[in-house]
Amino acid sequence: MLVSAQVSSTQTWSFQDLRGQVDAKDSDDHKLFKRSVRRLSKDPVHLDEELVLGAERRSQDLLAANTTHLDTTLVYTHEARGIKIYERRTNDAVLLHGATSVSGSVDSIMDLFDMGTTDAFEATMRQVLPGLFYEGATIGVAGATNVHWMSLYGEQTSDTVRHDMVFLSCATRYETLRGAAVPTSDVVSAVTHGSLVWHSVPSKNFLPFKARHTQCYRRYISRSGFTVESSDLDENVCRVTFTLELTQVDPSNVPLRHWMEHAVVTALSNLTTQCRSVNLKLVPRSRWTQESKCHLCKKGFNLFHLLRRRHHCRLCGHSICNECSTFVTIESEGMAQKSTRLDSTRSCLLCAFTETPKPHKEHAAIVEDRGSLATT
Repeated sequence: MLVSAQVSSTQTWSFQDLRGQVDAKDSDDHKLFKRSVRRLSKDPVHLDEELVLGAERRSQDLLAANTTHLDTTLVYTHEARGIKIYERRTNDAVLLHGATSVSGSVDSIMDLFDMGTTDAFEATMRQVLPGLFYEGATIGVAGATNVHWMSLYGEQTSDTVRHDMVFLSCATRYETLRGAAVPTSDVVSAVTHGSLVWHSVPSKNFLPFKARHTQCYRRYISRSGFTVESSDLDENVCRVTFTLELTQVDPSNVPLRHWMEHAVVTALSNLTTQCRSVNLKLVPRSRWTQESKCHLCKKGFNLFHLLRRRHHCRLCGHSICNECSTFVTIESEGMAQKSTRLDSTRSCLLCAFTETPKPHKEHAAIVEDRGSLATT
């Protein structure tokens, strides 16, 4: 298990040293590392029972931290692309947490996290973290628990230094029995929750290489990953969270914090886009309506009240208030096959989940900022 350590001003190796190593891309050390990754990709290590049981506990703890045992140390900071952003900093760790609503069932969303092989892992990460994910491999397997090596582009776009990590993942699905989420492997059960935990493991057990071999800056993640919770109002809408916590870091590192937020927003935005099975189109401004009341909650607009100002849904053109609107992420027109660029636009809650529209009175409560099991 990873042991936390205080961050010192003097590191064993520096970014400057690493940049010089990156320039020598075809060094013998790097070739040796790549050969080891390829070998483990073809013949992954079989994980021992202790590691698997620990991963399952961490996966359940991650779900509890977002439902029944809410982490009260998280501080809400702002909203980006319809995603609520929370943050926590300690002496040697930074945590970024995002929460949003996603169209689809728990099963359909959890099916997107296919990480059992190297090909599946790389395909999943390119969908979830486009522009950040560089390369990776599944190097250890045991059912729903896997160990991966992954490298990511750094926080500066001009920075040639990449980050890497060796971590376990464990996907768990749950059914609700007597008000509690219980792990299940029964394919016919009603799955109400899901969790996918990420947590660093000692690399010496899998890839015992140093920075001169990997040409990356090693990062350590703790109690990170995704949770999925079904909605009581709509079975095809789920609350999805993504937690990213890096340990052994300087909490005052502003570029790193921005990079982490970018990763959280990117992941949740892309999940939202992948799970929306309909092709959303923007309504031209000429078709926007000028109603005196919100199209959903029917409350009158008030220019001097922040939450009662008139906005317009870009997908249907109706007038809506702030409380009945959110932001949805859509692919740019004509860019689907050429780019992963996404746009964020305002939408009413009805259009945001257009797969299964409900009467307006039910939609005001769909977008929640914390889990519903906390009150059951």
